[in-house]
Amino acid sequence: MYRRDGVTLDTVVTTQKHREAWAKTPRGWRGFEVVELGGTVTINGTPYRPE
Repeated sequence: MYRRDGVTLDTVVTTQKHREAWAKTPRGWRGFEVVELGGTVTINGTPYRPE
């Protein structure tokens, strides 16, 4: 995944699970809800913990 500078790369690994709710509309499929169910995220081998 690129950092905000658009040049530097980070390695992101996740076991995050989620549940999604989609509905078909006249304009196509639309995502309406995403519920995070837990998991881990590491960036360059270091656990990531959002603040």
